[in-house]
Amino acid sequence: MYITIINYKVISIILSAILLGGFLQVQNAIALYENDSLNNVIPNDFPLRTSSELLDLSTSDISYNSDVIRVMIKGHGKAENINDLAHITHQLKTKDGYIAFGTTTTLNLPLLRSQGLEVINDVRLDFDQVKEASRVGEILGSEFASKDFGVTGKDVKVAIVDTGTDFSNKDLMHAVARDVDGKPIMLDADGQGIVLTKTKFIANITPGGILMNSTLPNDADEFTGNVYITDDGVFLNLQHQTNGTKFEIYNSIYPLVSPLILNATSNKDWKIGEDSTDFIRSKSDTYHMGFVLQVQFHLGRAGLIIVPVLVVDSEKAGVYDTIIGDMSSSWADFSKFELKKSDAEFDFSFTDEEHIKLGNNNESLIYDADKDGSIDLSAGMVGAYVLDVWGALEEDDKAEIDDYLGAINGTLAKPIDPNGRYFGMMFDFLGHGTSSAASIASRGQELYDIYNNSTEYRLKGAAPDTKIIPVKALWYGDIVYGWLWASGFDQEENDHWYYTGRHRADIINNSWGISKFPVLDYGPGYDVVSILSSLLSVPGTFNESFPGTLMVNSAGNTGFGYGTLGPPSSSPFALTVGATTNNVFVGYGFTKEEPRFGNSTTFYDDIAQFSSRGPSMFGDVKPEVMSVGAYGFVPLPVNAKHRINATGPFGLFGGTSMAAPLTAGAAALVMEALKNEEMEVNPFIIKSILMSTASDLGSDPFTQGSGKVDVSNAIDYIKGGDRRFLVYTNDTYHNIAGLLKKPIESYEFNNFVNDVILPEREFQNTKWYAEYVNSNSSKETTFTVENRSDRAFTVDIQPTTLHLLKEHRINGTTDVRKKDPVLNSNTTGFAPNYINLSEKMKIPEDTEVIVVKAYFPFESFLNSTETIYADSLRIASLYFYDWNDKNDDQEVSFNELSMVNRGGSWGTVQEVTIRDPLNRIQHTPLIGIYPVPTLYSYWSGNTNQNSTAMNYTLSVAFYKKSPWEVLSIDTEKLELQPNSRNIFHAVLDVPADTIPGIYHGFITVKSKKYTSNVPVSFVVPVTVTTKDVPIVISGTAKDDLLYDNASIMGSFDMLSRYNAGDWRFYHFNVTDPTINAFNMKVTWKNNQTSVNAMVTDPYGKLIASSVPAGVFKEFVGWASNDWLGTTSVSQGGGFYPAANQGTNSSILYVPVNTTGMHTLILHTTLFHGKDLTEPILIETKFTTLLPDIESPIISIDFPEYVRGIVDIPVDIVEENFASATYSINGSGEHTLDKNGSITLDTKNMVDGVNMLNMVVSDTVGHSVYKDILFTIDNIQPELKFRSPENDTSVSGKVDIVLDVFDLTLKNFSITLPNGTKIDNRNDFTFDTNSIADGDYQLFTLAEDRSGNITEKDIMFNIDNIPPRISISSPSDGAKLGGTVNIEYDIKERSINNAKILVGERSIDIVGDYGSYMLDTTLLVDNEYVLQIIAQDEAGNTNSTSINIVVENLGPMLLEMQIMAVVIGLAIGTGITTIVLLAKYRKRNVEIPYDQQR
Repeated sequence: MYITIINYKVISIILSAILLGGFLQVQNAIALYENDSLNNVIPNDFPLRTSSELLDLSTSDISYNSDVIRVMIKGHGKAENINDLAHITHQLKTKDGYIAFGTTTTLNLPLLRSQGLEVINDVRLDFDQVKEASRVGEILGSEFASKDFGVTGKDVKVAIVDTGTDFSNKDLMHAVARDVDGKPIMLDADGQGIVLTKTKFIANITPGGILMNSTLPNDADEFTGNVYITDDGVFLNLQHQTNGTKFEIYNSIYPLVSPLILNATSNKDWKIGEDSTDFIRSKSDTYHMGFVLQVQFHLGRAGLIIVPVLVVDSEKAGVYDTIIGDMSSSWADFSKFELKKSDAEFDFSFTDEEHIKLGNNNESLIYDADKDGSIDLSAGMVGAYVLDVWGALEEDDKAEIDDYLGAINGTLAKPIDPNGRYFGMMFDFLGHGTSSAASIASRGQELYDIYNNSTEYRLKGAAPDTKIIPVKALWYGDIVYGWLWASGFDQEENDHWYYTGRHRADIINNSWGISKFPVLDYGPGYDVVSILSSLLSVPGTFNESFPGTLMVNSAGNTGFGYGTLGPPSSSPFALTVGATTNNVFVGYGFTKEEPRFGNSTTFYDDIAQFSSRGPSMFGDVKPEVMSVGAYGFVPLPVNAKHRINATGPFGLFGGTSMAAPLTAGAAALVMEALKNEEMEVNPFIIKSILMSTASDLGSDPFTQGSGKVDVSNAIDYIKGGDRRFLVYTNDTYHNIAGLLKKPIESYEFNNFVNDVILPEREFQNTKWYAEYVNSNSSKETTFTVENRSDRAFTVDIQPTTLHLLKEHRINGTTDVRKKDPVLNSNTTGFAPNYINLSEKMKIPEDTEVIVVKAYFPFESFLNSTETIYADSLRIASLYFYDWNDKNDDQEVSFNELSMVNRGGSWGTVQEVTIRDPLNRIQHTPLIGIYPVPTLYSYWSGNTNQNSTAMNYTLSVAFYKKSPWEVLSIDTEKLELQPNSRNIFHAVLDVPADTIPGIYHGFITVKSKKYTSNVPVSFVVPVTVTTKDVPIVISGTAKDDLLYDNASIMGSFDMLSRYNAGDWRFYHFNVTDPTINAFNMKVTWKNNQTSVNAMVTDPYGKLIASSVPAGVFKEFVGWASNDWLGTTSVSQGGGFYPAANQGTNSSILYVPVNTTGMHTLILHTTLFHGKDLTEPILIETKFTTLLPDIESPIISIDFPEYVRGIVDIPVDIVEENFASATYSINGSGEHTLDKNGSITLDTKNMVDGVNMLNMVVSDTVGHSVYKDILFTIDNIQPELKFRSPENDTSVSGKVDIVLDVFDLTLKNFSITLPNGTKIDNRNDFTFDTNSIADGDYQLFTLAEDRSGNITEKDIMFNIDNIPPRISISSPSDGAKLGGTVNIEYDIKERSINNAKILVGERSIDIVGDYGSYMLDTTLLVDNEYVLQIIAQDEAGNTNSTSINIVVENLGPMLLEMQIMAVVIGLAIGTGITTIVLLAKYRKRNVEIPYDQQR
């Protein structure tokens, strides 16, 4: 069963690269090349099978879908507010909003726009590929870098942002980058790689590890099965349901085909073991199963790969860590249905398959069918991080997903879901990304029969030990996420990106571009992707530790016109790479049957005709360097070996898609060499080394940059090679950073943890971009020349530019369908018409490069009489040969021809360049004009109608480098000492009569051995200082036929892309703020030429177009209304005449909203073909539209009193607003937006009266002045209670007295304990008897006119109950004498004072409550009243008393009588004693000593 995929514009999701050039297959090569184009196409529709022995997809309602689209949304506020209308995958937050990338439906587009959102259809990427051959190591110098210096790219990681990467080819298996745990580092930012494994099978495994038959629970759903065992083994039971077990299959080509989740069934029981002890183990007894479903184009058509996969938790229950793919059954399915083989054998078994664990170096799903050591099938590699772009995982349990993955709303899913429900894969559905990776990292160990003649070749990449990080990105919106992730950023839950300090990729390769840039609303280089490319290139941009990522961008394949760059190749700080030739494809496949390709592979290193050229819109030199792009052989995914007539898994690769990764590989070698020498490494140093050591190709800077990358020269310099040198200036970085400041500020990215700022640092550049230099003015810079060798030498320095030595023109008529004398069978192609240059002219002796152009009248090219425009085209292409007339018969035959270069396009002019012809052309120089034998239609391709003859003119121009008069240097010779550096100065002097535009040349620096060409470019702008004065840009076209500001050239190509053709850029610096518009008229001479015009503002935003796309841009992503769009045969290079005033002029009106540099972009989309150039006339007038007589009105409500930080909105009523400023007290002027606000921090100002001074002007010249007096008061009111005092008790009526101090008092209030609020009274009486006793608060608040507020409260106690007093001892009427204990009790918590009154005595007993010792002897015996009086703090008084009798006299008389008797006795005893002693002494009796006491 098959479904048919319709191929037209909306096919974009994964077929974009096919429309833009897929790999050539031998079976259709003749048909494709018969029109002499190098761009592949696919049919208008193609079948995609749904039949399989592995699963049944018939239950899914599969259909082609055009409703779901990718979008970029710009809005204010939060992106989460539109979640009901769009699925946001990721976003860049700006100052007041966001730039979000996501998906929506065509029905939701008007709803989104109705909310004021800017919705742009996301743009698919143009993969810059053409086709063909090798010899890369020799041309690039990487072979010598490895052989002579041992440099192979070790320890360098390169991210390939592309269609994915397949590592199945043995030449690439080693190349996958791994983290510290050995796990692959891979990102699928496009969301193709999700594999769902939700279907589960429950086993019964005993604790001893024995598997028993299991039964399902009653509530098991149709996505659940059991495991059973028979004599044949252990099986997952898929047949238990009537129609088999259900599976959810992730649809990797959604939204091209719907639905997102396919419902499928399978009724084949898969084997997982041999017996009850020998089986694949699951620690949790639960097995998860699913199917990988991929659409791949490796067969030269759409092919379906289906892989059954089993996921188990092999180590820890519930943590799924092992994936097993049934690759033998997958091969059988692929073999039967895709290869149409009848011997396919299905085993439906996981038991004989590889167990994949991340980090075990076995993550690829591959199969060797015949066990010969050569892989036969690949489904990619397990373990990629996948961005859930389409929300496939949102229906899962959010808590579980948040815990393990954080995979909700387009955030990043980890490589394996620990719950076993899905995992991520990396695969390359097309092969373009694999080819880019192989160009860098192929080991060159496998052998390939390239020419099908039994001679085998190796295909080695530029840096075979470099590790590859695949980043799948097919859309503009994928790029932002992919670049940041690859550069070492992670995203927090709040969407903020932060630099982890772990730089994943050192280099990012981008072999893609965006040709129809007008849909992005910005000029190339100013769009968000180009800006981000520049920011990532600069160390320190996101934080101090960020080292910068070298961004290597392919220039594009839309040459040979000038200015044919698009995003991101215009990114000024990135390294942009153009393509050179390499004719090893001659003799391969179809070329054997085509005489026009000759019979030799000798020549290489000329400019490839398709290679896009500079300048950028800035006027910057692009590309910086060149490398092989036409063409080389590369290893492909192993599935490519099954193409018809294929001799192995390899293919012809080319375009700048090849040149870029080869240069990225060269950069990896340079990076390794720098690290080995312990030198500083950053993107600017690597670029500078590659440019300084590049080989000259003889062309101008906008075509070749510095020249062709020669990495052996680069590493020789690093190693200190003799007479090698590095030359650079630091001014280029600062000049470009200044230009990028406004665009970066306009985006105001704020979802980075740190501010995004281009640092003020010195970064070297081997090119001088002098920025804007007005006529009759000058600019200078300083160059540094470094010598790392141990030998002194001298360099010669000279400013140079290409100078036309001589031009010859030859007229002729094509002879169609002419046969070659040797290759002349019915199956071979036709021969060109040959012109022998030796018979027509002599090559000047000092010629460095030949530029040959053939041009044809437009009416001969396009038959305008056809009903359908561009339905009948006559095409002729151009060749240059070295002819060796071996048999001396004067007749040219293909076997005598060595093709040097070729040019082929669907247009009126063809071009080829030949470098160093005098040394390289060994025989007769020959030009071939090949008239394509049949007519072609832009819409359907070959009409199979014979073509007819047409007239042509051949221009042969000879050039050499000559002195460049506008640039001077201060020395022509510079001495370089060993291991040192020296400087010289260069000055640009622009004459007064210089035509505005962009100019370029070289500073050529030479030692005796080597030459370095330093590109120089500058812009001569028009400075607009006055209004209503016509400005005219015109002049005489130069005769050198190169980039000219006074004329345009014919280089359109209807087979190519939107930005093919010839482009010019003119810059207008508006300095008068009153200018608000200008009109412009662009005029050319011939009415068969067509030029469209666009204008950007100083931020790079497109603000006007002579060919606006209108609603078609909004709804179908149309670039301009003269564009014919893409077709089955064209990538979108077709245009309709676009003049909007007559037949040879266009007018556009441009609004001017700000001063600064406005850029006019001219695009030659059609060319008359009667000559090589067409003079142009540009007339402009800048003015003020809608003059008014009303002055601006200022509406501002400025408070009379202010404090703190105030923000005062200002509304200015004025349609022609020019400016507004304000100051305080006449000093410190500040700018104010029309509807902005005035913010003052009054804390830093003096309190008191101040004056605001405002001035508002309109573009007409009216000015309004407004002065406003206001008072600053930052001092709060002061509050003080005089009565009552804090923490006191009160009773009865209390006076409330409050002092309030403030000079600008507005009001105050006092809140009483009963809740009553008293306003603006500070002295009154409050009766406390109105409320119960207790503790209360008195609260007051005061506010002044500036809003300062003071609050204060005091606490007090209301007490209206007097103390309660009782006397317990003595009793009433007691007779007392002596000292008596008076015992009493006073019940009161806040006693102020208490007294005991007895007779005349008053005794203070405060602080000694409860008892008192009363000395009654101090009282006269009598009757007394003993009274206790107490007063509390509120003033309440109470008393109690008892009667007492004091009797102290009677007892005293008795005591005195007794005392008298005692005293008498004592006296008598004393007298007696004295008498006796006197008697003893008289007797003179001696008393012994021991008795004396």
